Amino acid sequence: MSTPEWPVPPAVEDVVRRGLAADRDERWPDVPAFTAALAQAADSGPGAIGAPRVLPIDPQSSYRLKVLIMVTDGLPALALGVDPADDGLMQQPPRPVGEGVLTPRMWGGIVFVGVVMAAGTLFVLDASLPGGFVEGSGDLRYAQTMAFTTLMLFQMFNVLNARSDERSAFVRLFTNHWLWTALGVSLLLQVVVLYTPFLQRAFGTVGLSAQDWVFCVAIASAVLWLREISKLVGRVVRTA
Repeated sequence: MSTPEWPVPPAVEDVVRRGLAADRDERWPDVPAFTAALAQAADSGPGAIGAPRVLPIDPQSSYRLKVLIMVTDGLPALALGVDPADDGLMQQPPRPVGEGVLTPRMWGGIVFVGVVMAAGTLFVLDASLPGGFVEGSGDLRYAQTMAFTTLMLFQMFNVLNARSDERSAFVRLFTNHWLWTALGVSLLLQVVVLYTPFLQRAFGTVGLSAQDWVFCVAIASAVLWLREISKLVGRVVRTA
């Protein structure tokens, strides 16, 4: 005798979808892969025009950074579980039989956000090093710290995106106190790693200036503004 299949309540399904969407978005960019790729890329060095330059890289520091990123983005993702549901959610019909938890529209948003986060992190990494598309003046450790910080901030802004696939992130922005607590803890962990001497040695980071932070925040916030525009366009198209 087969076990009957009971439909998942829309509120529960919405929580699962938000968590999965946030997790998929944050798995796209990978600081160790970015750092290794750029460090081994051909670049014009001071020794010879057009000669390939391979910069030194500490794989252990890169993987420690990745572990820290997983910890810092895990807390806000958990806090999404108590975020208010969209209005009228319980009045919506069950999803069609055979439809996955992540719909094609959600996958489109995930790919869009992933591309923005990857491109922004690579841009900051490139702009922090000499040569490349944007001339910088820092060393590899500084560039890795800038990219690491930008990626962490990308994930903080993207958690706000993940609150709803359709609703603006600014609707009932401060109703989930757990979310803001998690964001604050994650940001505090980032600051501790960047400015504590023994953690700087362990993670291969350096302290950043206020100007560096402003630059990282400006680039990382792009994922929020661009996703807001895409949500607005989607709402207009669906109501047209």
